[in-house]
Amino acid sequence: MTKEEKRRIKEGKKMAKLRAKEAIRAQKLREKEERRAAKEAKKHGRVYVPASDEPEEVQAPVQNSGSVAEEAETRGPETEVVSEAAEPQSDEEMPDEEAEGEPKKANRPKNYHVSLRDDGKWQVKFAKGNRALKLFDTQAEAIAFAKEKAENQDGAITIHKKDGKIRKQRY
Repeated sequence: MTKEEKRRIKEGKKMAKLRAKEAIRAQKLREKEERRAAKEAKKHGRVYVPASDEPEEVQAPVQNSGSVAEEAETRGPETEVVSEAAEPQSDEEMPDEEAEGEPKKANRPKNYHVSLRDDGKWQVKFAKGNRALKLFDTQAEAIAFAKEKAENQDGAITIHKKDGKIRKQRY
């Protein structure tokens, strides 16, 4: 066996290990996604039906002769043939269901915080937000703005004192 053949064998084994690691990583990712989807379905009161545990078989493309029955015969009985007229609905036509790949955001009430900044201005922020929505010279102006936002967004207000402690929470 030549050095070149040994090198190719070694590279082949290395690539096989990488493919195996990638397959394990992909399987863990699928399992994580399955758990997330089940949790989301439970949260929204839906019944979650997990995907089949068997890996999908990749089939060779079949020449389209025009007959759906002929396609079914060439692909086998286990493969379902969907006619071209039955196209999946677009994301805009499915308001109640999640768009594939995009988790649906929960409609939680937004919590607005009124607090004093280091520069002496009063800010209105979302809870856990980094940026201020708007800055004000007085706390009263900031509270009025936060009230308006909370009413429009069906949210709550948390007002902080100058020292940062919570003065009042409105729900």
